[in-house]
Amino acid sequence: MRRLALYVVSLPSDALAFLLVGGLMRLLWGRRIAFERGVVWMELRKTSWFYKRFYSDWGATTFGHVVLVSADHLTWADYPERVVAPLRNTHVDLLTDPQDRDIAITAQLAEHELVHVEAYEAMALLLACLNVVLYAACNVPWWVCLLIQTFGGVASFLASNATAWLRGEHPYLGSHLEEAARAKVTCGRNPKLSTDARLE
Repeated sequence: MRRLALYVVSLPSDALAFLLVGGLMRLLWGRRIAFERGVVWMELRKTSWFYKRFYSDWGATTFGHVVLVSADHLTWADYPERVVAPLRNTHVDLLTDPQDRDIAITAQLAEHELVHVEAYEAMALLLACLNVVLYAACNVPWWVCLLIQTFGGVASFLASNATAWLRGEHPYLGSHLEEAARAKVTCGRNPKLSTDARLE
């Protein structure tokens, strides 16, 4: 029931993410799509222009319940949970088997992105409560509430980046959303995640 409620309040922005990332980007540059842990994961092709131009040194980006994953960063989804679970919290440097290291790195990247999914769900729920008040008590038109529900998460992301920049930190790495995800897990395959957020 909880999961269904979170999907319902996330529906407006998820629909846009499914259309643009899960549909259009999959058609143009995608390698495959997987539905795991309540999230749609769309992996890029290594030969695609988009991967070469933007994602060759990047791990993944969360768009609500859709995660855009760089080429070869979805390895964990190819293995059963009994194989992946022990590697999810194992320090990558302790693993000697290359296959185990690859599974661990990509599983930890997924954990990092799932923290972003949780933040997105919290924002969608907060926006839904706000929209109920705006619609019922303030007579705000339904279509304005729909726009707020659809794009409010983007506004939250941009505000988080601006706040980090204003306090002298890197706009992306210093945002509270990224710091929360890095506090849970830092993926060894994405060097940007282990970079100091403080601007020189």
